[in-house]
Amino acid sequence: MQRNDHWVPCFGNVTQLPTPERDAALATEAPAVALALAWLLRQHAPHRARTLLQALSLETMPVAAQVRGALMQAEWHQANAELDAAQGVLERIKGLEGWGNVAALQADRCLVERALALSQGNHAMADARTLEALRWAKWAKDPDRMELATALMAWDHALIDAASAHEKWSDAIASIAAVPMAPAAGWAQATLGLMRYGQGRPDEAARAYATAFDLLVTHGQTLWATVCAVNLAFVHEDLRDHEAALAWAQRGLGVARATGAAIPTGLALVVLGERLRRLAQWEPARAALDEAQLLLQPIRSARNYALLLNERGALDAAQGMFASALTHFEEARSRAMDLGDDYLLVTALLGMAEASLGLQDAPAAERAAQAGFEAAQRARRPSAEAEALAVLARCRAAR
Repeated sequence: MQRNDHWVPCFGNVTQLPTPERDAALATEAPAVALALAWLLRQHAPHRARTLLQALSLETMPVAAQVRGALMQAEWHQANAELDAAQGVLERIKGLEGWGNVAALQADRCLVERALALSQGNHAMADARTLEALRWAKWAKDPDRMELATALMAWDHALIDAASAHEKWSDAIASIAAVPMAPAAGWAQATLGLMRYGQGRPDEAARAYATAFDLLVTHGQTLWATVCAVNLAFVHEDLRDHEAALAWAQRGLGVARATGAAIPTGLALVVLGERLRRLAQWEPARAALDEAQLLLQPIRSARNYALLLNERGALDAAQGMFASALTHFEEARSRAMDLGDDYLLVTALLGMAEASLGLQDAPAAERAAQAGFEAAQRARRPSAEAEALAVLARCRAAR
């Protein structure tokens, strides 16, 4: 299928886009151009994109244009943890006729549905939507969208098993990342960073993530840039560069707050809380986590909420509140098991072991630590295996 009048790039270099002065005139004189501009700005400058969209008489435009406007609204609802509203918009556009053969638009619809499925904790559905996006992108003969779907599939795989993701995807992802001008280059670089980190190569992960962050910002992929920044905080902590870790956590929060979106802001607050906890700044850490909980409460089935639960447990344990810490870790374990996420599961189980030791329940601590070691083995994370063995040794010494 060839590109048609409804084709719009998936993302573009936002530094090369028109400035806002003529937005109002553009919406009147060239509504299709204004809609394309809003689409490219939807993450980078969401307020401006919304203003552009509101200035358009979408109902008078072709159905494909109405669908693109609706997809922006659905994406904003999803990023703001308004899942029912996002689902409602997506259901509404299914009833519109006349756009079913616009393959690039169908690919975009699939990726919005992927994001919604992840927020709902439905990773199988997210995988299916990403694969469907790739098929539509191939039908559209759209290499940028093909590469973006490929990078997202590899990222999702690497979150669960970095080693097998590297075996399956590394060549394809490295090829995408090698072309910095490509819209998918930033996400490909981030995926390389995730793979390197999962393989115990934090130096290489830090370089890949830093490159990814710059590329994602350049291409207007601000929501994803937040993910990259907070991952850099974790990587620098592993490198014992505490100053850089805190700086990246703060930078991630700044980028997230600029979007006005609840989910990236909540994630950044969780990571900032983790940094502050490690610096023994208990009150600021708890304030960050309290705000994160308010923002992430609507996505209790999602991975980000499990991250929050693990961090709440760690903060309570650090302050000697072992009973509440154990409750948080147990809930995080349950969610990690539902998600099939051994990375989160290891953290939850080792947290349970530490909390149980604090409660002087050595047998329960040993059981949790042993389960954590087994989860680390499944995830093929040598550093986590070593941590689990150290906790196991302490448990046995406490018997």
